[in-house]
Amino acid sequence: MKAVVVKRWGSANEFELVEDFDLQAKDLPEGFVRVKIQAIGFNPVDYKIRLGRFGGDPPKQGLILGVDFTGIIESVGNNCKRGHHEGEQVYGLALGNGKINGTYAQYIHISENLIGKTPKNVPAEESAGMVVTGLTALECHARGRLQPHHTVLITGASGGVGSSLVQLVKNSHVSRILVTAGTDKSVNYLHSTFGIPKEHIINYQGLTIKQIGEKVIAANGGRGVDVVFDLFGGDMKHVAFEVLGMDGNIVTIVEEPDHQFKTPLYPAINPNKNLFAVNGTFHMVFVGAKALAGPEYWHHMGDSLDQLTQLLESGQLAPSKVNVLGTLSRATVKRAHEELESHHNIGKLIMLVD
Repeated sequence: MKAVVVKRWGSANEFELVEDFDLQAKDLPEGFVRVKIQAIGFNPVDYKIRLGRFGGDPPKQGLILGVDFTGIIESVGNNCKRGHHEGEQVYGLALGNGKINGTYAQYIHISENLIGKTPKNVPAEESAGMVVTGLTALECHARGRLQPHHTVLITGASGGVGSSLVQLVKNSHVSRILVTAGTDKSVNYLHSTFGIPKEHIINYQGLTIKQIGEKVIAANGGRGVDVVFDLFGGDMKHVAFEVLGMDGNIVTIVEEPDHQFKTPLYPAINPNKNLFAVNGTFHMVFVGAKALAGPEYWHHMGDSLDQLTQLLESGQLAPSKVNVLGTLSRATVKRAHEELESHHNIGKLIMLVD
């Protein structure tokens, strides 16, 4: 099958197109299905793997990256119990030992517990764009434990996860939603798409951490924020601690690769701004944790995809904005990775498979 692979860690130039990649799996493992991929979503974790941040080396024939996809089931292995069938359109999460290969390819072999039936009212490219972003947003929302009196800050709100999370938070009818934006384009997107008042959009271009924090506090009526969703990391994670109010809650989806990053949990780390001083909580969300933990957890992913489908079909959640970059090719993958690393893409980057 055709696939885009990486054979050594490095820049986006390392990708290669392979016309006859061998899945090396003549028979489907029990509980697995074979899916002909229609659309593929790109995620920040893709370029982090490509850079070698998680260690190890790619296999000799190359590693197929990619996590989320939409496609049509071509065959069903033995002992499948979730009711999926040939010809059914599904979307899924290709992580851990629950899959044979990644998604930058024409086909994938994957556990039935890591897929769900796609929503009837959502096109293939938009479904593919909702797997990681939608599931991450759902988990963040649950961890946020939002109440009507809460004020909320979402950093990275114009991205894929942010676009879904803003909707879920709005549905919770909280007191105030504040968001950050790094470009005028992002400001306009958040205002026109979600109706966020411009005075609640913190444009951080050219600002220091302290200045961003001051703008957030001012926009929140001079008080700290109850819940911060950190979808950006780095300096924005420092901002989260700067603006957190009493009994506040920070939920982050971004791990910090720099071992020098000091998370201000205690006064010894930062005597002025720390979690201990505000009786705060700090939650980390990694949507792939259960997929990587082992088969006994995989069914949770299928259940979450079913929940996501219900929200999309009912109209409680609209698909994220997608940007289709092209069809399966080295050039499309390279462009996607470069845009992700710029941190200024709006919505979800998608690649189609013809």
